[in-house]
Amino acid sequence: MKHTLTLPIVLLTFFPFWAGGAEPTKDKVIPADRDASASTRLVLDYIVALTRRTDKKLMSGQFLGWYPDVNLAAAEKIQELSGKWPAIIGVDYYETKLDVAKRTEPEFHKPPRWRSINRLIKDYWAKGGLGTVSVHMTNPATGGKAWDTTKKPTADWLDPSTETGKAYLGQIDQIADGLEDLQKAGVVVLYRPFHEWDWAFWWGKLQPDLARKMWQHMFHHLVVNRRLHNIIWVYNGSMNRYPGNEFVDLNSYDYYTKDPVAAAAKYKEMRGTGKPFALGEFGPPGAYDDSVTPRNYGYAPFAKKVLDAAPGTVYFLAWRDAWGLHRNPGTRELMMAGRNISVTHVALGTVRVMRTTGMMGEVVGMAASLCTKHAVTPRGVYEKHLDELKALMQRGVGKADLR
Repeated sequence: MKHTLTLPIVLLTFFPFWAGGAEPTKDKVIPADRDASASTRLVLDYIVALTRRTDKKLMSGQFLGWYPDVNLAAAEKIQELSGKWPAIIGVDYYETKLDVAKRTEPEFHKPPRWRSINRLIKDYWAKGGLGTVSVHMTNPATGGKAWDTTKKPTADWLDPSTETGKAYLGQIDQIADGLEDLQKAGVVVLYRPFHEWDWAFWWGKLQPDLARKMWQHMFHHLVVNRRLHNIIWVYNGSMNRYPGNEFVDLNSYDYYTKDPVAAAAKYKEMRGTGKPFALGEFGPPGAYDDSVTPRNYGYAPFAKKVLDAAPGTVYFLAWRDAWGLHRNPGTRELMMAGRNISVTHVALGTVRVMRTTGMMGEVVGMAASLCTKHAVTPRGVYEKHLDELKALMQRGVGKADLR
């Protein structure tokens, strides 16, 4: 197995998460699921380690879209623009609004579409990436989509002897079928249920006590009853609905705003839990459904802004269509992240402590001097001034004036 260590950058992109590219955590990481698989523990350990690094890294992510049109096109476009793949792809087991209902019959009581979605997650995992799954669950009381708020949840949703409770549990079991399929394939997933339940656009804006009970009920059913141990549990909401540290691995909140400095308040609020923090979704100003017009949100300084506002952030997920990294400028600069080293587990410790990484720092400094000299980006050095960089490397630091 190879281990990938990305230095010295702000952003981690496409790499094998289980390979241990981050320094091990000093303290043992205890997952919410005490029976979590070895792979799940390794991924979680990596994520927690990101919060303790001094070199300021976070993982990049991109939501791919909705069934039945979900595919890797957005991630492929990011790779085309930047030469890098996002570390995380985002998917959803359900459809979006009713504008696609005629193509995805039956219109009501939609089942989760995990059979189509899981193929993408498995392929990305095999390449070294990670998937995060959200679930815009059908309203079990009406059969309508998640946006149907005509009937709000009540305690009887948790009672399988009632019709609504039976329908609700049926949905959770269908979600579990999808997660079980991933478990059988050895895939670890970031699972973000009940996302945005602070907001009233869907049936999930619940009274805090019921919200906590519904989260705990789902956790128990998936972990204990269905024995799913490949899940990293991602909470997404305010602390008044927080189900408790024993049911959560990672906290997150969603932001649709110009400046990620908005993350500072929620980060501060959630920091007391001791859990890592993520931007579960991010979208800059403008309508998501404009599929044609080029957008002008500058993503280049995004990672730095996020980490300045919320230093313990471990990843962000740019949301769909016109909000995405693939539709806005600055993605190449954001994802331009220096150099990856792939070594065996035997060599990894040596690389971390010897002159090798110091030499990398020298080369990065040389490349930076060429950026200034020629007024180009780091990629411009590679594309247009590589021979000059190689000449500087041959001369070495301290041997000659590098002006």
